[in-house]
Amino acid sequence: MPDELLFVRQYVPLTADSERRFFVVAGTAYGAEKTSLPTALQPVLDALKPRLFYSLDVALTQAGVPVVVEVGDGQVSDLKEWTLVDFGASVLRSLAAVT
Repeated sequence: MPDELLFVRQYVPLTADSERRFFVVAGTAYGAEKTSLPTALQPVLDALKPRLFYSLDVALTQAGVPVVVEVGDGQVSDLKEWTLVDFGASVLRSLAAVT
């Protein structure tokens, strides 16, 4: 069920070092190095559609299934795997275009 993509129902072991940060601008997810949001998580974008900008941290379970581990307001402590140049060229440029 798509609404269950945003809630943890039980503890799920995650694959080490699999967490990736996406930034979403006006319903479009941007990943570092042009990484695409896993198709199975696309319904999350629809569920959060009213929001203009937010961060979305995604990891893989040990079974290889992508899961959302955190939805944030975009005010993150670091960019994780993003370079500042990549973040500016994709996320900030897209955000500037819609505001």
